[in-house]
Amino acid sequence: MAIFKNFPSVSKLVNERIFTKEQANLVYKINRLGLSPGAMANLVEGAGFKDAAEYLDKCIRQCYSTLGKRQAFKELLNFLADGMCGVELLGIHKRWKYGVEYLNAGDTYNTTLIFHNHHDGTVRIGCIGDSINQVTTGEY
Repeated sequence: MAIFKNFPSVSKLVNERIFTKEQANLVYKINRLGLSPGAMANLVEGAGFKDAAEYLDKCIRQCYSTLGKRQAFKELLNFLADGMCGVELLGIHKRWKYGVEYLNAGDTYNTTLIFHNHHDGTVRIGCIGDSINQVTTGEY
């Protein structure tokens, strides 16, 4: 079962310049397979991204509790995406009460990945600034 049911296509990830084609194919595959954090690290290393696998292993070891699939996947996406500065909480959805997180792209109007952590999970490509503008102006 996929980690996030609704995940952007490889072409969208590449066209928005978040990942290279090789990286986009890898993260798309990991999401689709729904791998555990350890299996993610093994697949990433096997695909030639040794530094990303080492980072993911470090995240797994440093976590006080078991690192879940979604959190491990978001950490991996953050590491692979050029110029990202961490996974951060945007807030809690008022109506549905799930967390919304994003990859910090350094500027609110830079394109990033936005994670809606409801039971199925959705990942959108966008920028935090536009999302905030839509919500505050009623266009959302």
